[in-house]
Amino acid sequence: MKSELFSWHTEWGRDSDLSDASLVIYFAAPTVIRGHNVSDILRKRYPLARQIGCSSGGEIHDAGVIEESISGVALSFDRAEFKIVSTSVNLGEDHHSSLQQQDWCSLAR
Repeated sequence: MKSELFSWHTEWGRDSDLSDASLVIYFAAPTVIRGHNVSDILRKRYPLARQIGCSSGGEIHDAGVIEESISGVALSFDRAEFKIVSTSVNLGEDHHSSLQQQDWCSLAR
């Protein structure tokens, strides 16, 4: 298995060493999710990867927290098979978040 930590903040800081990644796990600021097609941004960098991601209130990268970004890890396996499924998230009537349900979790190919 190989891994690569990444962070996107309006553009990529450097080229990827793991363009053959098979899985990307990411966290993105809600404003980035609303203002950009996160799946397309990641697909351009990791074209073969399945994507699993959620919105966040601050994205952890290296030893700090950054905001208004996408951060995560790309993984490449010698042998792996993935099946992506999705479900609705019920926030409940008394939930005080200003985020919409679709902001909470995104599963894409």
